[in-house]
Amino acid sequence: MNRKKYLALCQQVSLLSVDASGKSVKITPELTVLFNGMKFYPISYKMAFKNGKQRDIAILHDLKSNSVVECDLEKVYQDSC
Repeated sequence: MNRKKYLALCQQVSLLSVDASGKSVKITPELTVLFNGMKFYPISYKMAFKNGKQRDIAILHDLKSNSVVECDLEKVYQDSC
């Protein structure tokens, strides 16, 4: 996924209201992303280096469980549903 688009999605999700557990209340399909065939919503981004090369890392929140996943941004796709 494009970093600029991903960061825009993170910003939009940050504006949503949250429940007591910190989970966003109203996630719409246009704010979700796919990773390994599962739906997540983007919450953060970080840049790291591996073997001297820049690595863009997406930080995603699982829609079904209250867990966080970190993965390469290039493996994240915008949900078309």
